[in-house]
Amino acid sequence: MSAQIRSTPNNIYGLRKGCAVAAAANWKGKSARWVIAVRCLSCQHRGVIAETDLAGFGVKPGAPVAQFIRRLRCRQCGSGAVIAQRTTAKSVA
Repeated sequence: MSAQIRSTPNNIYGLRKGCAVAAAANWKGKSARWVIAVRCLSCQHRGVIAETDLAGFGVKPGAPVAQFIRRLRCRQCGSGAVIAQRTTAKSVA
């Protein structure tokens, strides 16, 4: 699921396919790398947002998903009807 954050009009925040894979590759059993797994309810498109990428959009890493879920949009169909869940990168990859 790709998403864009409304407060950045010309900056589409897409959920990159390799984001979870890259985060999982860096996970060596030390501490879990957290990501936001997102799924569009309209078209079933899926994607991942790295927890560290949230800061670039004014969202504190570790902030409750409920604080920013309304800002997410599906990149494929543009719908705002998405489900988001914080999980480890290892479980997404």
